[in-house]
Amino acid sequence: MSTAQVQSLSARWSLSTIVLAPRGGKAISSPAEREDLLSWASQIGFDAVEISGAWVEVYTQSRDERRALRSEIANRGLAISGVNLDRALDRCGSSAVLERDRFFKVLRVAEDLEAPLLSISFSAKLGPTVLRAADFDDATVAAIAREVKRLARDAADSGIQLSFELHDDGILDSAEACLRFLERVDEPNTGVNPDLGNLMRDPAKPSHNWRSTLQALAPRTNCWHVKNYRDAKQAPLDEGDIDFGEACMVLHKAGVAPPISIEDRSGEYRAAQSHGLQFMKRMMRAAVEAQ
Repeated sequence: MSTAQVQSLSARWSLSTIVLAPRGGKAISSPAEREDLLSWASQIGFDAVEISGAWVEVYTQSRDERRALRSEIANRGLAISGVNLDRALDRCGSSAVLERDRFFKVLRVAEDLEAPLLSISFSAKLGPTVLRAADFDDATVAAIAREVKRLARDAADSGIQLSFELHDDGILDSAEACLRFLERVDEPNTGVNPDLGNLMRDPAKPSHNWRSTLQALAPRTNCWHVKNYRDAKQAPLDEGDIDFGEACMVLHKAGVAPPISIEDRSGEYRAAQSHGLQFMKRMMRAAVEAQ
């Protein structure tokens, strides 16, 4: 494992770059825009950045360009906490397959960036129909798991972990689905990203129990995206239906300390990121002090 990856593993508070883009879209940044953003992020207390292809086109960059991006980030005193491979499925339903172009490039991207982790959501591009885990047949999920197992083994050789994101539309829409998928892949460098906010934005399912979900997934958590919703509409982290003070207690009691990426879209980007960062730091500090 490289020195940069070791440093990234200890980085706790990660700037989410996917939130810079509209949901399902892109907001590709220029070097000058990145410099301004990274300087600001370091100044307010972030210690890492989670890379998204919606922010920088890392999947089409050369190795030298990716290494230059890594240097840009390091020069601002920040680590890279991981790469966010969002919506990794090309099609849904019984014909679902991985989006091969990004999926089979993402490890090379992570290696060039010296990122210690890949967070992957197994859902498809946004469309008129939202499909749940029950809509995918077992053979489809098994085929995806076999491909992911190969990626996990290759990633392990480079000291990289995989984290599978709890997501409302896709094959991993519940704690049970996440744990079954982990069992299918069955590799030691895999874990789960319990993005509870993804469960809370469906007005048709207001009864999701985020507490039991987190308690089930906490021992396998190696990455955590945080956002909040109230009545299925995104809200600041301290104003939604998820009690993040309690959630921090659950993770701390489980003995895990994953990188935390603030995915708050409830207001202007920098204001929401700053507010969410300071709030989560207080909640985690309180959880530690309560033990």
